[in-house]
Amino acid sequence: MVRIHMLALALVLVLAFTVSGAPVQLKFTPVDKQEILSSEVSIDGNLIATGRIITYEYLQILGIANEAQDCFPKGLIGQDINGRILSCREGSWQTFGISTITRYASHKAYRFPSAYVLCAPHERVVGGGGACSQPSGHSWLLASKPVDNGWGIQCDGGLRNEWGSAEVWAICAW
Repeated sequence: MVRIHMLALALVLVLAFTVSGAPVQLKFTPVDKQEILSSEVSIDGNLIATGRIITYEYLQILGIANEAQDCFPKGLIGQDINGRILSCREGSWQTFGISTITRYASHKAYRFPSAYVLCAPHERVVGGGGACSQPSGHSWLLASKPVDNGWGIQCDGGLRNEWGSAEVWAICAW
């Protein structure tokens, strides 16, 4: 179904698009140069443009998708139920911008505990930190830094001969 209502300004306006695989070209000639351009096109099926689609207002996307749900083909754009824009990338619906996850690890050792945690292969480390502890409360954080694609820490329990623990976290982005 195609509905067109259009008044044109200035010269001749040619609208070319495809409806259900068949090319359609509509030509509008203005009656008067003073007329204002206004239009409505309703299509039951796909609208395929060989050039860019440009709007001087807003683009409303009505397709609802669920983040992380499978999708095909890549490049689709939709929204979740809260109105956040999603795109089909790598076979699943994903939000725009950077997404992060914090990964944790811990390790217990005698006097000098250390620990590290890695980001997943598709993620990149963007930050991290750690904490050291011993039963007596005497523990120092010697190092806290990126290690490979993750984060690592080194602790020192001082002269107390005790078991201690090192807790580390890495902030990973994709």
